[in-house]
Amino acid sequence: MQLPRSLSLQTISRLENRKLLNTYPGRNGGIRLAHSPADISLLEIINAREGPIILSECPGGRAGL
Repeated sequence: MQLPRSLSLQTISRLENRKLLNTYPGRNGGIRLAHSPADISLLEIINAREGPIILSECPGGRAGL
């Protein structure tokens, strides 16, 4: 799967700002997780990329399909 370069850079920047990634510039640079994968939740990644998620109750109190 190919992501557009601008989306990739934006995502990396947001994850770095939230201290989930460390980036290293230069010829031998790269990207590393700032913590063990077990210490990073999917919710942290989504919040870094999309912003906080606000959950609300479905109208009528039931989830429908």
